[in-house]
Amino acid sequence: MDPASKICISLAGARAPQIAVALASVRRFDPAIFEIRFDSLEPAEIESALKIAKQAASTGAKILATFRPKSAGGFRDISIEERIEFWQKASDCGFWGCDLEPEDVFLFPASSFSNIIVSFHSFEAKPADLPLEEIYGRLASIPNAIIKIAANVPEAADGAALWQLLGRARESDCKFIPIGMGEAGKWTRILATAFGSPMTYVAISDNSALAPGQIAVDDFLNLYRGQSITQDTEIFGLLAENTSYSLSPIIHNAAFAATGMNRVFIPFQTASVKRFFEEVAEKNLFKLRGLAVTNPHKIDVMRYLDEIDESAETVGAVNTVLFTENRRIGLNTDLMGFIGPLKARFPELKSSRVAIIGTGGAARSVAAALRRQKAEISIFGRDLAKAVSIAACFGGSAAQLKPDGETDFSSFDVVVNATPAGTIGPLSGVKVATAERLQGVRIVYDLVYNPPRTPLIVAAEEAGAEVIGGLEMLIKQAEAQFEIWTGSLSPKGVMEIAAQQYFGNAAKTSEAD
Repeated sequence: MDPASKICISLAGARAPQIAVALASVRRFDPAIFEIRFDSLEPAEIESALKIAKQAASTGAKILATFRPKSAGGFRDISIEERIEFWQKASDCGFWGCDLEPEDVFLFPASSFSNIIVSFHSFEAKPADLPLEEIYGRLASIPNAIIKIAANVPEAADGAALWQLLGRARESDCKFIPIGMGEAGKWTRILATAFGSPMTYVAISDNSALAPGQIAVDDFLNLYRGQSITQDTEIFGLLAENTSYSLSPIIHNAAFAATGMNRVFIPFQTASVKRFFEEVAEKNLFKLRGLAVTNPHKIDVMRYLDEIDESAETVGAVNTVLFTENRRIGLNTDLMGFIGPLKARFPELKSSRVAIIGTGGAARSVAAALRRQKAEISIFGRDLAKAVSIAACFGGSAAQLKPDGETDFSSFDVVVNATPAGTIGPLSGVKVATAERLQGVRIVYDLVYNPPRTPLIVAAEEAGAEVIGGLEMLIKQAEAQFEIWTGSLSPKGVMEIAAQQYFGNAAKTSEAD
């Protein structure tokens, strides 16, 4: 089977011409399946849209018709009478298949479609809160049906129950599509077809996703190389409380692609490191070979490892995990990733005065690196007790971080932000320092890299300080991670180019909006 036939691109629009335009834009992905969400259309537009879809089907397009009521995640309320009328008309259009709710299966002669997908959706309940076995059994009892179960996955570990059902379906030769909805469920969408799912649903673009966590078709095909993933593919991933803004998948997958390695890097969003290790890593759901660990898990993850190397022990935090056959090894590449960009601007750091904002794993890495350079460090934190603890570990002083950027940093040579303040999303407007409070500072180093220009970077430029963005550190520590995981040198310049292309494309999209 052509791997492209395993992607289903979801299309929607309020009017028939919108469907026509969307369908034309994705025909280059033939022999993909094209799902048309007829429930997204205004009622008066359905007849015209059916004609457009029928014409496309006659030219070889594999059309999947969906007419889902709002109670099952559709766009509007649809009566039983409307559904019967729609399916009777659709059954005569030569479509590849239909996607039905269980109660709709017997409303009309569904056998007129070659492929019948029977769906269950839970946009709020997690798999563990659902009678999954009962639901699966009920759907599997429908003759010749392709089963689809989509459930809310707020943490990566919540997708494990769906994955176990996929294994059961594979053993019984049943066609089953598992969908973990939400950012934390993306891994189920990326890996599903490699592990026996007949298809995975994708969106035309990031802005046109029709379900939480749905991945853009270009990202599935090019970023994750979804068509090339097999059960032998080695899996690497990002362990974070929020993976949505991270560039790690972009830069690591670019490096894997450039070296032709059968490896993929995917996001594993989780609030609980414990659950991830117990329900994903320890159950060998796939060939997990390494993790990049970030906020806020760099310290907690150490409890679940068999070995901590010298770099991580020095810092007291882990940002890299290597899975060998029998061991889980924790390392830290932040140490070397941080210091290089700073020394390029400030070669002699001995006796320099450096303010470190933050009390997490990143702050510990920064403090350890600067201690080696014999700099004088001061730890600033909202939680003074945590700041005092880190300062005691690395021979520095501690102070309270004032709210609204009112802490005075004017007596320092270097100010380093090792918190997520300024990161795209809910923290984008958080200030850790104002331009007025940065007067006289020589260098301001913000470890946040997305967006490239954070509130702190802007304030530093206004104060006349030299600035270092977090992207430089991200690239250097990621290149070190690549070498740890693969035993090979990271391809020169590939990660940096991938990151710059991402920000360039993001800027173009923003301008277009």
